[in-house]
Amino acid sequence: MLSTIRNQRGISLMEIMVSVVVLSIAIVFLYHMLFGGRVLVEIEGERRMALKLAEHKIEELLYVGYGSSGPDDDWTSVNLDVGTHPADGTVLIDDRGTGNAGDDLMGTMSWTVRDTSYTDVGATADCKVVRVTVEWPLSSSRESVSVATLIGR
Repeated sequence: MLSTIRNQRGISLMEIMVSVVVLSIAIVFLYHMLFGGRVLVEIEGERRMALKLAEHKIEELLYVGYGSSGPDDDWTSVNLDVGTHPADGTVLIDDRGTGNAGDDLMGTMSWTVRDTSYTDVGATADCKVVRVTVEWPLSSSRESVSVATLIGR
């Protein structure tokens, strides 16, 4: 009877423990990979939203033209006087469409204007170099997005 017990093949406790450890490591690795991917997708979405906001502001400033000036209270301003604008560049976007203010994005938008001239083939044009910068979101240390253009007289 002793010989029949020795010939039986089964899974030992050690093999089960090794399998559980390997499976646990694989599950933890997959969880971190999925969570990290979700965070990267969220960061890229915020970066794209900041870029769209900067591009929209550039288009608006191009539309109003070289000599635009006026109130410089907030980010809706279209002031193109030389200097940095606006006085308060706080931007708030309800990015998830919920009534919860905790998931909204808050950042700052500013644009810097400087005079320059451009000469090509003997002709000179007066221009303003406009650089719009969006720092997004304020709640974390992310990189800013900048878009620049020339606005001619």
